[in-house]
Amino acid sequence: MISEFNYTQRKRIESKHFKVELIEPSNDSLHSFNVELDLEELQLPSDAPLVVEASRGSAVMRFPWGTAGQPLAPINRELTDVPLVPSFRVMALVPDDSRRILALASQVKPRWERARSPGASELLYLLEEDLGQEVWRLDLPEGEELPVLKVNSKIDGISRTVRQDPAFRSLVFPEVVRSVLTKALLIEEAEQGDEEGYWYGWLGFISQFYNVECPGSSEFDTNDENRQEALLGWITGAVEAFTQYRFNASDIYARAGR
Repeated sequence: MISEFNYTQRKRIESKHFKVELIEPSNDSLHSFNVELDLEELQLPSDAPLVVEASRGSAVMRFPWGTAGQPLAPINRELTDVPLVPSFRVMALVPDDSRRILALASQVKPRWERARSPGASELLYLLEEDLGQEVWRLDLPEGEELPVLKVNSKIDGISRTVRQDPAFRSLVFPEVVRSVLTKALLIEEAEQGDEEGYWYGWLGFISQFYNVECPGSSEFDTNDENRQEALLGWITGAVEAFTQYRFNASDIYARAGR
């Protein structure tokens, strides 16, 4: 059973204090992760317990990570109960039974270390998975998590095909773009000027080849059906422009498939 934490008067653990990386599995193992921490600047009690939490949707796993004075990663960090791709929280607790949080970093996106071309933008995860009879499937995120493009691991060389085959790009990617923009604009009600959420990178990517301004909420009354129609028209135009745009497919992935 996962217990609750008390968040009273907590400090903020900033991105400069840590790095979270997903680790690609080998053989029959599962994805795991690692966290590098440098919390000295926060001046926490040296015996303050550290906890790292991985979650996606309602699935949560928590890992003890030593103390603020001596961070220590557990040997087993496999994500057995959390589907890919999770977000992470890093917590330092008061060294008593109150479980009060002294410092917290939340909604941390993991990184995969790999070389990227200049101007590359991480827009979605590419993962191999047994999809039965499906060739590909798009999982759309909640909050700030990136979309996940899953491809069928039973198809030999599928990840290479996704990255390099123009035919796959022309058949699949327009639907990926349409689905992402529909979720972002019509369901999440994102705005083109937003600087948070997965759509921030996507709308910036779209602006590289489609210079039509996205209809904003200020142009319409609340629940105005004309706004939905305008957004659907803008999405259609963006997808059509995308089909004429040439780019290095590998550069939009936060991680290419294994």
